[in-house]
Amino acid sequence: MLIRMRIKKIILENFKSFAGLHEIDLDYNFVAITGPNGSGKSNIVDALLFVLGTKSPKAIRTEKFAELIFNGGKVGKPADYCSVTVVFDNSNEEVPGMPEVIEIKRTVRRSPRNNYNNYYYINGRRATATDVESLLSMLGVTQGSMYNIVLQGDITKVALMSPKERANLIAEISGIKAFDESIERAKEDLVEVENNINVAKSVLEELRRRLDYLRVERDKALKYLEIKGTMRSLEKELLLRKLEISEEKLKKKLEEKAQRIQELEDTKKTIESLSTRLEEIIRRIRDLEESMITRSSALEELSTRLESLRKDRNKVMVQIGELKSKYSSLTERGGALKEKIKEVNNDIVELEKRLDERKIHVERITKELEELEETIRRIEDKMKKYMDPEKQKTIERLQDELSRLETEITKLNERKSALETILKEKRERNKLLMEKLSSLKEEKRKLSELYNERKEELERLNFELSKIYARMSEVQRELDNVESLIMITERELESLMKEHARLEATLGKISEEERVFISLKEAQTRGELSGIVGRVIDVIKIPEEYLDAVIAAGGSRLNAIITNTDEDAEKAVEYLRRHKIGRATFLPLNKMRAGKPSAKAHLVSMESGSYGFVKDLVEYDKKYEPAIWYAFTDTVLVENLRIARKYMGGVRLVTLSGDIIEMSGAITGGYSRRSIKVGDRTKLESIAMTIEAKKNQLKEYRNRAKALNDEYRKISSQYYNLRDRKEKISVELKSIEERLKVVESSIREIEVEDLSPLVEEINDVSDKLNKLIHKRDETFNEIRKLREEIDVERYKELSLEREKVIREYKKAEHRLVEGKSELKSIETSLRRVIKERKSLEKELKGIEEDLPRLKEKIEDKERELREIETSIAMIKQKIDESKSALSEAQQEYYAKKEERTRIESDLERLKYKADVLSEEILDLTREIEGIESHLESLRESLREYDDVEASKTGLSVEELQRRISDLRIKLASLEPVNMLAIEEYEREYQRYEEREKQLRTLEEERSEILSLIKSLERRKREKFMRVFNDIRKNLKRIYSNLSGGGYVDLILENPGDPTSSGIIMIAAPPGKKRTRIEALSGGERSLVALSFIFAIQEIQPSPFYVLDEADMFLDAINAENVGRMLRERSRNSQFIVISLRRPVLKYADVIIGITQPKKRGVSEILTFPGVQDVPRAQ
Repeated sequence: MLIRMRIKKIILENFKSFAGLHEIDLDYNFVAITGPNGSGKSNIVDALLFVLGTKSPKAIRTEKFAELIFNGGKVGKPADYCSVTVVFDNSNEEVPGMPEVIEIKRTVRRSPRNNYNNYYYINGRRATATDVESLLSMLGVTQGSMYNIVLQGDITKVALMSPKERANLIAEISGIKAFDESIERAKEDLVEVENNINVAKSVLEELRRRLDYLRVERDKALKYLEIKGTMRSLEKELLLRKLEISEEKLKKKLEEKAQRIQELEDTKKTIESLSTRLEEIIRRIRDLEESMITRSSALEELSTRLESLRKDRNKVMVQIGELKSKYSSLTERGGALKEKIKEVNNDIVELEKRLDERKIHVERITKELEELEETIRRIEDKMKKYMDPEKQKTIERLQDELSRLETEITKLNERKSALETILKEKRERNKLLMEKLSSLKEEKRKLSELYNERKEELERLNFELSKIYARMSEVQRELDNVESLIMITERELESLMKEHARLEATLGKISEEERVFISLKEAQTRGELSGIVGRVIDVIKIPEEYLDAVIAAGGSRLNAIITNTDEDAEKAVEYLRRHKIGRATFLPLNKMRAGKPSAKAHLVSMESGSYGFVKDLVEYDKKYEPAIWYAFTDTVLVENLRIARKYMGGVRLVTLSGDIIEMSGAITGGYSRRSIKVGDRTKLESIAMTIEAKKNQLKEYRNRAKALNDEYRKISSQYYNLRDRKEKISVELKSIEERLKVVESSIREIEVEDLSPLVEEINDVSDKLNKLIHKRDETFNEIRKLREEIDVERYKELSLEREKVIREYKKAEHRLVEGKSELKSIETSLRRVIKERKSLEKELKGIEEDLPRLKEKIEDKERELREIETSIAMIKQKIDESKSALSEAQQEYYAKKEERTRIESDLERLKYKADVLSEEILDLTREIEGIESHLESLRESLREYDDVEASKTGLSVEELQRRISDLRIKLASLEPVNMLAIEEYEREYQRYEEREKQLRTLEEERSEILSLIKSLERRKREKFMRVFNDIRKNLKRIYSNLSGGGYVDLILENPGDPTSSGIIMIAAPPGKKRTRIEALSGGERSLVALSFIFAIQEIQPSPFYVLDEADMFLDAINAENVGRMLRERSRNSQFIVISLRRPVLKYADVIIGITQPKKRGVSEILTFPGVQDVPRAQ
């Protein structure tokens, strides 16, 4: 039979005693590992355990994982990391989807502060411990099982197990722990069900008591409804009777109003006639006023014109005098200019003459200079003819010497140049070395700065990480607080909504006006309407002591709806009509105007017992004043009816208790519950506003919670990003440290050459060169001196002659410059004088042109003066005529004003009469509106009784009211009545039935759980016994084979309860009595324990097994038997055995030796084909 999966090889790198990289080939069925004690054999088992995912360093014989890294032995250098790679054969695809070879690698690296980093890799990719555990599970390898990897001492542990430990081991192998967990969960469920049953019984008992109470409340509510039905029938009959009376009263008031309206129309016609006459008079007065104003303006304008003409006359006279004076002045200036022009012409003639003379003088000097230049050239030619032959030879000798010196100087220069080239090259090399040194130092500086920056950044990251973590904690706490506030607000909102529902039920159905207004506000919220401000009642604040009076005074007008514009009102009316919602009165603020109280109302408002105008007793924004006037007009609030009767008639009054006295004298009063209803309605609206505020608050809390959650996620992301950054910086710091070491080593290796000897040699050559140059210069000077001494006397004569001619040349040249300067000065003066003559001629021409024009202007001004004199005379005549006409208009004006005063007096009297009639009509209108409002209220009230049939008792209003009052007393005697008890009783009864059903379900669930526990206990026992019997049978067979006929058995201490019983192990080696394993010798116990492990392995086969010196205590015969059995078992599974016993080693497919040469603490690996190749020292 082929092995399905095996370990192909294990690769160790710096692991424990294995320095560097080692690859161990394990691709055999039976691999034996041997070597001296302390050579590192067990380190290979530790390496396997390390890769297989051990979490405790003590399991692999060390205190911490960092100690797994090779420590350098006795003479070596410690490593920075270690790794172990185990290679599995997956050619039969035991793990689907994975390659034929699976590599699992685990690495440990040292880190700062004596810590370590631990990483897993699967086929070269980074993995987690969970990934490795999952993969090993698919490979059939179970971590932590002693029957898979048997370490040193495990045989002894198995042999010395207590009966309970032995039973626990078999229980673990049988997998009954899952049954224990299921049974424990079932028991927990049973406890929970028992608790729920107790709770359900308590709830049922409470519901039973609640039903008894609600049954009494329900009967009481039904009796209440019966009485209330009778009362509503009588109330409807009463309303119908009141409706008839009010309609009759309305008819009379309408007739009276029509009479007053006719009388008012007649008065208005008279007023209109007088008004027409008054308008004519006013127009005539206005015409006269305009005429008088026009004449006065004309008179004033004529006077102004006269004054202006007088000023113009004086002005013209002054202008004539100025023009004459200017004419005389220009005449004199013209004569003077003519004289000046004559003088300038004479100057021009003189300057032109001087200019010609200077030009001739300059030409003469120029010719003289040319002649002197020619003389100088002739003298210089003669000077060149005179030289000495002897001195010429000396000069030739000196010139040869000069050539020799030049040659030596050239050689020295070449030598110096060569040395300087070498010096330059060496300096360049030194410069490059210095630049490299500087570069390395700069790099070192930058690396040091970068190191410090990264170190600071690391510290900053640590600080930021701690700060962000603190912020995360803070956000979490705030989130918890907000969620608590959400729960509290939700409870408060629920309570408010219950109170709102209770008040709505108490107030009953809303009125027609409220329904209409609510519909309009909802339409405005949806954007279908705009400009709706509210009702009159909504924009005023009523003091509590005036509540009844204000409500009564305003009546139905308080429900009038205020809009910003008449267009908004029109749209609202169209909306009501289109949707058939109802009718309403609208008050457009842009068109309405507040009225003025009547004189009598003013007087009454100031009397004792009066509180003033109702409109002044409420608080409101002044922009709503027209609407407030419409609601209350000039109604006056008085204390009571007795005071009201003193002032009644011609003024509308209201008492504190809400009684109304109309202008006509009509009195409306009695008992009203309107203020109570308004109070409740106000409370209802207040609660509605609070509910809305709570909803907004809840929304804010939820938004805040969402924002906090978002912030928490964002901060968490920042935290993990910063943590990754911190790890990267740590790696970078290590890289910088390594580079710094390399740079410092390079700096120490650089050596700069000393160039001072070469510089000294160049200086010596320079000194020699300077001496030769000095000698050359002396020879050159001597040659020059000899040349100067040749025929000196004649040469000097010619030189003096030449100098004399040169001096004459310079004098002539100076005279030429002076002549040219004088010539230029004359030319400048000539141009200036010519320009001055032109200017004078131009000015003279202008004067000659201006004189005729000035003469003409003087004549024009004299003509203008005569015309002004004529106009002054004409205006004086017009002023006299205007004064006469103005006097006549004033007389007529005063007469018309007297007539206007008389007509205005008549009109005032008639208007007062019209006002009185209007006020009476207004009072009648208000009374009619009151009656109509009352009728509408009655009709509205009747609509509330649409579901009730009116009784037909035929009783009078008083008798109906008395009977209704009796029924109210009966209802009051039943109160308080819980009307919700009817529905609540049905609801609670239904809950009672549901709870009964739940109780039955819970009791059934309890029975099912008990059955499940029994079933699990039975299956647990059966599975345990099946595994126990299999191990027992395997143990007997294996021990008999290994011991050569020995006996062994497993016995339950408590057969009645096997899962909680201990297990005793009885054994009898061949030829000995049966006894408990504890009484056997060490070798005998080891053989029994090893047989027990082999028996377990047959129950749960593994693809490979590892045994670490399991044959330690066996004698040679038993070791031979074990080796033979391992050989046999290796046909189905791979065995990796660490052993020092040759009887075991000889059965292995390959033998791997581990040694430590010279005891340096470093393990080495050898491979032996057979046991005969293994040295005896092993």
